[in-house]
Amino acid sequence: MTADLITPLLKILPVFLLIPLGYLLKKIKLIKKTTSKDLTKLFINVSLPAALLLAFSSVQFSKEIALLPLAGFSVNIGLMFLGFIIVRIFKLHKTIKNIFILTLPVFGTATIAFPFFIAIFGPIEGLKAIAFIEIGNIVFWSTFDHYLAYKLSSKSVHPLQFLKKMVKNPLLWAMVVGLLINLSNTPVVTDFLKILSSATVFLIMVALGLAFQPKLKAIEKTIPIILVKTSLGIMLAYAVGLVFQLTDFQFFSIIIYGAIPASAVTFAFAAETHIGKYFDAELLSIALPVGAVVIPVMMIFSEFITSAYVFLITLPVLFLGFFLMKRWD
Repeated sequence: MTADLITPLLKILPVFLLIPLGYLLKKIKLIKKTTSKDLTKLFINVSLPAALLLAFSSVQFSKEIALLPLAGFSVNIGLMFLGFIIVRIFKLHKTIKNIFILTLPVFGTATIAFPFFIAIFGPIEGLKAIAFIEIGNIVFWSTFDHYLAYKLSSKSVHPLQFLKKMVKNPLLWAMVVGLLINLSNTPVVTDFLKILSSATVFLIMVALGLAFQPKLKAIEKTIPIILVKTSLGIMLAYAVGLVFQLTDFQFFSIIIYGAIPASAVTFAFAAETHIGKYFDAELLSIALPVGAVVIPVMMIFSEFITSAYVFLITLPVLFLGFFLMKRWD
């Protein structure tokens, strides 16, 4: 193993070990499983907004940076349309079809990717691309994906409800405030923000460990969906990166974005509209731990995943996912 691989590995390994630490703390009953929700609230409402505020207030703007939200949104939209095509071809059971359509185009970027980007590159450099890409994801899931959930359930909803959910998102507000600070050259208390943002990795990784409780009986139905989502996401992100002519780090960031598992927000939508929240929970219980392994591995082999050779992995994985889905019949 070369020094180029060892350096990111040494940064990623301590982050990954926080997940089994959280699981161990739960098992020895030092911390309750329900504490995971409190840690996640601190992560979403305090530490991560601080990291985003720090990153957005410090980033140097360029044409490429401004296009990143659109690039991310394009991946979401592309996967949404591919989802409709796939469910028509495979004629999936209603519950599986609903959750497949709901989860395929949405990414849990903040939960799975942000901690590793911060650990390897720092809160400012690490988030300068992936955080802008995430804007597209937030806009997509708070509007299109939320609407899809209601459409699949045949329930009616006022369009303003989607807007309210997006406006209440603390991550989006941190990005907006950070941009305003940046554009107005307003001084910001960086030391305080750095202290808050330093807790980001610990909070979410331990929370994932506390919540970790995979339901093995669901593997037959969930693994094919994970394989299809991950491989399609990477290939579509690769294509979007080429179309938008993204630079090296931006190109790397959007490919990582495409591999991220579904966001836990899909469970909230499924529960809200009664379209299969239990299957969604089973899917996330497998997908999030898998993502916590796949994402850092991809980051270690950054040169490989940003080359066309990545298709040597993603195409067989995609066909394997389709083959396993076909066997459901």
